[in-house]
Amino acid sequence: MAELKPGGITIRLDQGIVLNGEDCTIEDIYQIAYKQVPVYVADECWTRVRQAREVVNRMLALEEPVYGLNTGLGSLKKFSLSADELGVFNRDVILSHSVPMDTQPLGIASVRAVMASRINGLIRGGTGVRPELVQMLVDMLNRGVYPIVHGRCVSVGESDLSPLAEIGLVMIGEGNAFYQGQLISGREALTRAGLHPLVLQPKEGLGLISANAHSVGSGALAIYEARQLIMGFEQAATLSMEAFRANLNILHPHSIAARRFNGQQQSARHLRSMLFGSDYSSQGWPATCKIR
Repeated sequence: MAELKPGGITIRLDQGIVLNGEDCTIEDIYQIAYKQVPVYVADECWTRVRQAREVVNRMLALEEPVYGLNTGLGSLKKFSLSADELGVFNRDVILSHSVPMDTQPLGIASVRAVMASRINGLIRGGTGVRPELVQMLVDMLNRGVYPIVHGRCVSVGESDLSPLAEIGLVMIGEGNAFYQGQLISGREALTRAGLHPLVLQPKEGLGLISANAHSVGSGALAIYEARQLIMGFEQAATLSMEAFRANLNILHPHSIAARRFNGQQQSARHLRSMLFGSDYSSQGWPATCKIR
């Protein structure tokens, strides 16, 4: 099986991208988002997820107050939850935090980026959610169930609460989603994809939404697109330099080394690489650097 390993992520060319929870490159997110490469979870990650869930279960058995596990959230943290209230509470966490601030939803590529980012965070094993929740998110991504997620939403501290809650809505059979080009209810989308709504267990409401996957996923795509623009600018610059017979000494390694800007040095290397072999630079770089 042919394999590549960029940034610690194994890409199995005949299957998809296998996330390991440790690192994820911008290129990985782009491939998942725009190329719709399927996503899988590395085998060792499931052990971490199960072990973290066992910790949650032990804490529940102790019946001691644990924030977001058997207590309310925010200003309601002083209120304890009974065993009978835990299931309803976690569902209510999703419902109450799904509060978009505009009517314009994200595109499918952006939603895929957010979902992939959240999967990569969950499989580190720090949230205490069950493997079933992680698998549900993976299945939705790979089967094309894309929750309606809005671009402008509530973000508190390090968490993108609203967009992740909107993803959670579809996971529990609520909200709306795109499936095979149609906007339908979340429950109907799950049914058509051969999935069943998830019944959230203690800690899973908070565990799902308390993260910055929206910022990470959307930010990764923005950086990728910015890099593409910069590459286009560099290509245009080399064409202009050749057309106008520009002084190539400005790209001489000695000249560039005098400036302590990493970006400028990297861009100069790109320009020299693109100009290498052209008719204009075929005579080679001058031995003496002349800047005027």
